Amino acid sequence: MISRQMQSLLKRLVAQFPAVLVTGARQVGKSTLLQHIGEGYQYITFDDPMLLELAKQEARLFFLNHQGKLILDEVQYVPEIFALLKLEIDKKQQNGLFLLSGSQAFELMQNVSETLAGRIAILKLQGLSLREILGVKFDQPFLPTTDYLLAREQELKSPENIWQLIHKGDMPRLYAQEVDWEIYYRSYVATYIERDVRQLTNIASTTDFTRFMVSIASRSGELLNYSNIAQEVGVSNETIKRWVAILQTSGIIYLLQPYHNNHLKRAIKTPKVYFLDTGLMAYLTKWLTPKLLLKGQKAGSSLKPLW
Repeated sequence: MISRQMQSLLKRLVAQFPAVLVTGARQVGKSTLLQHIGEGYQYITFDDPMLLELAKQEARLFFLNHQGKLILDEVQYVPEIFALLKLEIDKKQQNGLFLLSGSQAFELMQNVSETLAGRIAILKLQGLSLREILGVKFDQPFLPTTDYLLAREQELKSPENIWQLIHKGDMPRLYAQEVDWEIYYRSYVATYIERDVRQLTNIASTTDFTRFMVSIASRSGELLNYSNIAQEVGVSNETIKRWVAILQTSGIIYLLQPYHNNHLKRAIKTPKVYFLDTGLMAYLTKWLTPKLLLKGQKAGSSLKPLW
C-alpha cells in the first residue's frame, strides 16, 4: 500500500471524535486507508446486498449483530443508519467508535449535518498526490513562508517521466498492481454511472451522460460554458447544470471560481472546470498514450491538477 499523507491526521481525529467520515470519489482509496488505520475494527461494506437490506430494514438489529468498533463502507446507501449512529455514540460516550466512508458528498453531508453534528470529523480524500506516488515523506500543509519552501525543497523528488504519470492518473489500484489502463477506466466510467449517478438522479440515457463526461473532459482547464456543452450533448442547459453538480459532488471535477475583490462579482463570474484525475480525463478524450497526451491540445491543462 502506498502511504497516504492523510494517515497521521486521520489517526489524530479518530482519537478525538466518536466518528470519522472519509469522503471522496470512487476508488481513491477510502476503504483501504480506513482498514489500514482501523486495526481491531470490524469491516462492513454496504456493497453487500444482504447487509444493505438488513441495515435499511432493521437498523437496530444490524447494530445488535455488529457490536464493537466498526468500519462502515459506502454509508450513503443507508441514510436510515445515521439516526442509530447518533444513539450509539450518545450511549457509549467514547471516541473512535465508527469509521465511515462514502462516495457521494451531497447525500452524506445532508445526513451528517442533520444527525451527527459535533460528533463526527469529516475528511475528503482525493487520488494519489505526486508526493505519494514518488514516496516523498514531507507532509506539511502549504504555508507561504520561506521556512516552509526551504523545508519542502529538501524532500523534493523529480519523476522520471512526468507525462507517463499524468496519463496514468492517480487511482491507487493502477500503482498497486499491473492493470490494463484502458480496461480499468472503461470499467470505472460504467460503474460510476450505474452505481453513483443513478443514485443521485434519474438519467434517461447513459449514452448521453457518457457523452457529457467526454464533453467536460475535453474542456478541462477551460471556462465552463453550459450552453455549448448542452448543444454538443443534445440536452437542455438545466440538465447540464444538474449533471455538472453531480460530477462535482462525487469528486470527479473541480470548479475553480475566479478571484475578485467584490464577492458578488466573484459569485457570478464563470468558473473554470478541471478533471481531478488526469488519467480519467485522458481516457475520455482518447489520448491513449503518454506521447499522444504530450503532443495533444490538453497537454497544458492536464498538468494543472497535479499541482
